Amino acid sequence: MDTFFKVVYKVFSLFVFWLTPLLGFSQNAYNLKGEVVAADGTEFFLTYKIGAEKVQETGLSLANKFSIKGSLPEPVICTLSNSANKQIRIFVAENSTMVVAGKVDQLFNALITNSKENELYNTFKNKRFELVSDYRKMVKAVNGDLKDKTSNASIVLQQRQDSLLAAITKSNPDNVATAMITSDLYMTRTDRMEVSKYFKLLSPRVQQSFYGKRIAGFLKAGKNIAIGNLAPDFALKDTEGRTIRLSDYKGSYVFVDFWASWCGPCRKENPTIVKCYQNYASDSLKFLGVSLDADATSWRTAIKTDQLPWPQLNDPESTNGIAAGLYGIRALPFNFMIDPKGKIIALGLRGEALEEKIKSLKGN
Repeated sequence: MDTFFKVVYKVFSLFVFWLTPLLGFSQNAYNLKGEVVAADGTEFFLTYKIGAEKVQETGLSLANKFSIKGSLPEPVICTLSNSANKQIRIFVAENSTMVVAGKVDQLFNALITNSKENELYNTFKNKRFELVSDYRKMVKAVNGDLKDKTSNASIVLQQRQDSLLAAITKSNPDNVATAMITSDLYMTRTDRMEVSKYFKLLSPRVQQSFYGKRIAGFLKAGKNIAIGNLAPDFALKDTEGRTIRLSDYKGSYVFVDFWASWCGPCRKENPTIVKCYQNYASDSLKFLGVSLDADATSWRTAIKTDQLPWPQLNDPESTNGIAAGLYGIRALPFNFMIDPKGKIIALGLRGEALEEKIKSLKGN
């Protein structure tokens, strides 16, 4: 009898699984139908985050099938993971009946269908991959440096990426994936006017999406950090757990350095900052570090390793955090200096530029 009931249960579960779309699944909801080879009882997790809200929905595998249902406020980048291993599949989910097919031991390579937003996102990624491959070949042909952003090959790559995004934006202004692409690729650029050009091509609906607002915030932050403006105030905890505000330093010149333990250029710059601190730090000139480390242990270890004696704050939300949002930080290193009134007087002080700025303040 137990075997009989198990068979009936499986048949009924599969019937419900495939009948759902025929019953008119809501346009404001999604159904992720899994056709993934996995042991019965394997849990699959669909996880996404919009702003501070993190959502996770679960489906249980039965006869190599599972179903995860929910409702999305808008298309969103999400991850599909499972209880059998640590593999994940990243894709753009939308309110439709999506299908994921593959094997649990190769989940990262699973095929996602019936998500138009995901198809557009992947189209761009594949075309950009081709451009980057051509770029690497060009650099290799002349024994160049892939990190040299001023090389002819790098300039050509940027021009080709600009043309690619322009074509996609003009053809798909009402797709949230277009805003995702712009956000991922162009918000690390110092030329915010270039980002603004693509943002204006988006439809009003997409401009008001989470990813559209993220771009808008980045553009607004560009105005926040203009030299002569008051530096936006923020409050974060230091290594002792005390809350420190930038405004606490009013009355002094302050060099504010955003960094992270995982940022190679930041760590390379630290000896220069340490030297300036040792030679020039005083009541009238103070130093403040702001780490974008999500892992507190890595942050504290880097402080000790690099011997950074000035106050250190941490924003565990990294580039999605409050401080990074205020200043539009999407890439590190980033730093600025404010005067005793809190106005920004310099940006991007790296290498000798930092010491030269400090000497100019002291009249040397």
